[in-house]
Amino acid sequence: MLGVYLSVLMAETCLSIMLTISVLRLHHAGPDETEMSPMVRRLVFGWLARLVGSAAGDRPRRTNNSASCHSAANKLTSPTPGQMN
Repeated sequence: MLGVYLSVLMAETCLSIMLTISVLRLHHAGPDETEMSPMVRRLVFGWLARLVGSAAGDRPRRTNNSASCHSAANKLTSPTPGQMN
């Protein structure tokens, strides 16, 4: 039982160190030096964003300006008798 515990602890520690190294590499490289791979982008902006309840970066953001609200309301109104044909 102790061997299983130590093996799981060692695996968890190795995973933690690998993730720490990869995060530090991304942090110190800066946005101009490295490009995010499609797999990492899909993981971060897709699955992980949904997991934490954040909006994904590639989805369009909703705007709260009054012009878009009024234009949407105008589309929902019923047509006048001259517009039905």
